[in-house]
Amino acid sequence: MHSWLLIEIDTKLPIFGEQKWKIWICSFNVPMAPGKTRSIVCSARNFFQFTMPGPAWWQVIPRWHEHWTSNKVYDGDMIVLQGQEKIFLSKTKEGSADVNEVYTKITFTPTQADRFVLAFRNWLRRHGNSQPEWFGISNQGPLPSTVLSKRQMLDRFEQHTLNCSSCKGAYAAFQTMEKLFIVATVVFCATTGIPSEMWIRAILAGLALLSSSLAYALHELQKNFVFVDYVHAEID
Repeated sequence: MHSWLLIEIDTKLPIFGEQKWKIWICSFNVPMAPGKTRSIVCSARNFFQFTMPGPAWWQVIPRWHEHWTSNKVYDGDMIVLQGQEKIFLSKTKEGSADVNEVYTKITFTPTQADRFVLAFRNWLRRHGNSQPEWFGISNQGPLPSTVLSKRQMLDRFEQHTLNCSSCKGAYAAFQTMEKLFIVATVVFCATTGIPSEMWIRAILAGLALLSSSLAYALHELQKNFVFVDYVHAEID
């Protein structure tokens, strides 16, 4: 299943005047198994294109940095979908064999964008045996949202980093640089007391502090490739 979304934003810039910013988002979703979906998303926009990754020499933003932003969106969607999945499961246990029949009663779908979802649910109920044709092996085990912890559900490393060449390479590079800065910190600390001149000692101490700070910063940035806890109240 695929879907696309066009977002238009009217804005006025000091030099260029009135502008219509457009964002295109296309999503390809493959149902792998109950509770598991493979999602491939591509996007484009007609503004601030220099901040988007690409092959041009002026597109200096790496692809893995763009994925940091998109992963925040996926984490938020994952939380919503987990809760929705649990509600659907409870309704099924109460006696409603087909959630698609009561979908409008147990969900709030007031916007025009919800029409596609409602149409798809209706089509799935009538022609799809109330469930998609699973791409992978469909087992009757428990749904992931009912047995996995929040940490496991939002695991970026297993779900994305290992399968993305850009993020996987950046993660390995961050680890290597962190180790180098740790070694540099140890060397600077060990040699700080050797010179007799105080200004040289001060420089070595400053370099030790700088390298340790960079090592810590790299360690914290690596969390974007592994796991970042999602707290909706803290999202900008």
